[in-house]
Amino acid sequence: MAGKNKKEDLTDDDSAGEYMQICLREADPEGYQLADRVGRLLASHRPLRKRKDNLRLILGLEKPDSGSVNLLGDYKYANVNAGVVFQEDRLCEQFSAVENVAMVNERLSETVAAEELSRFLPQDRQTVPVCELNETERRLVVMIRACIIPSDLLLLDEPFRGMDSDLRSRVITYIRDKAGHKGIVFVQRDESGLEFCRKFPL
Repeated sequence: MAGKNKKEDLTDDDSAGEYMQICLREADPEGYQLADRVGRLLASHRPLRKRKDNLRLILGLEKPDSGSVNLLGDYKYANVNAGVVFQEDRLCEQFSAVENVAMVNERLSETVAAEELSRFLPQDRQTVPVCELNETERRLVVMIRACIIPSDLLLLDEPFRGMDSDLRSRVITYIRDKAGHKGIVFVQRDESGLEFCRKFPL
């Protein structure tokens, strides 16, 4: 019962100015459990760390000041891979969109990468260095790259930056389709289109 009360405290607290959205996938308990666990870790570490640091803690890129941070604390998930969108784009600036997407998955050819990018970017924008793309185009490359990485979880920090409502809706559909049975965590100020998610204060 204590765990249940904690959940209610997290989801009902409207005093926070920002929320992370945890995708509900009740039909897939493992993906849902993983996303739920990450949401709780991010929320619980908010008083100690900035959000960017929290993401790095969750991903094992930094160590906490004390104790440990584990996605599930379960031998079955000792190593959890995540497809991640950080607030910063983290692109290889002199490489094309096709090259940036293809390089994260050794089984993915540039042809397949181009097919994925073609859902959102015209062909002539896929082959120029990403440093020449505008903010929205760059964010689309980052989002597609995160979705095609072999992973157990998608952890997406402000993935819709620069997108209008129509494009945002299309991107949400794409993310949900590509995620399949994975858990999804959106760290997002604007909740539009994320009604299918559970909300945690951050």
